[in-house]
Amino acid sequence: MLKDLFFYIWYDEMGSGWLLLTIILFLFSMSFLIYKLARIKSTNSQFCKKHFICLGIIITICYQIIPVSIDFIANAISVSNINKAIKFEKVAIKTSMIPWQKGGYYCKLANLYLLNKDYNEMYNTYDTAYKYLKSYKCPCWGISYLSFYTKGDYDTAIEIAKNWRVGNAPFQFIANCYLMKNDIQNAELYINKAIQQREFYLNYAAKAYILKITGKKSESITYYKKAIDLCRNEKEKNRVKRTYENFVENENIRLALLRKQQGLK
Repeated sequence: MLKDLFFYIWYDEMGSGWLLLTIILFLFSMSFLIYKLARIKSTNSQFCKKHFICLGIIITICYQIIPVSIDFIANAISVSNINKAIKFEKVAIKTSMIPWQKGGYYCKLANLYLLNKDYNEMYNTYDTAYKYLKSYKCPCWGISYLSFYTKGDYDTAIEIAKNWRVGNAPFQFIANCYLMKNDIQNAELYINKAIQQREFYLNYAAKAYILKITGKKSESITYYKKAIDLCRNEKEKNRVKRTYENFVENENIRLALLRKQQGLK
């Protein structure tokens, strides 16, 4: 329950909700501290047990600004100096007190390794993130479903993609995962959702392929023609043709090449 509440506040891949809450609580705590100190001085009161407890709570809340600020700096400099950003993110992890927050920052660190094209370290970091989060349903996983898809871990990719909170769920991607798992029924279910979401040439191409391999030749040709009509150039038409010809075979070839480029087995 507390974990669900934490990630409800965390909100998205970047943890923008947690950043905003931390800033608000920090400003409120500092204002309250200044007020209490001024009141104690004006009334010539003595510090008592209640004051020390209150001070301890304020210090704990204010401490949270440290990992949050360091993480913010890591995000800010990631465009100009990725190696420095990685170092800052590691410090943010070390200074975090909440295990789920550490897990979220490990996801961010993995994304930095992705930008740095250090793919083996990226997957190792995702493994560490899972040890803290113990679930792939947390929003901090973001678009890491693409990395798990590349690795061939379709079940994890599906779980992360289904819990995508920013914008529309990637139904076409989920359909592709099910196709790679040879789960045609779920693939068709999600490609239908994708078509309802958007009339896109790749959505129609995937639908045409599914209809073809399930023996519905005439219907598949109809969707194939719709896909071609939505294409804006020859490159898009070639993608439709490859999808319709044999999506799974061509995708396996593409992913094998990508894994080789990334130095993965």
